[in-house]
Amino acid sequence: MLSLEKTNTMTNESKTNICIDPDYINIEEEVELNWWSTIFGVFIEQIKEAVDSVGSFPGAVKYYLKK
Repeated sequence: MLSLEKTNTMTNESKTNICIDPDYINIEEEVELNWWSTIFGVFIEQIKEAVDSVGSFPGAVKYYLKK
């Protein structure tokens, strides 16, 4: 089950904290794509395809990916 909080952060290779918005998937940011790919357990291209089809809302993307 997808459960995210507004305060979620992740650390990229340069050890910089990146704040990930759990209500929006930004496919323009590689760091975010990598994070969402890990969260959903799919490849980045699948995230991009889902966002192109159903929009940037993580709930809709999750539903799309489960089809």
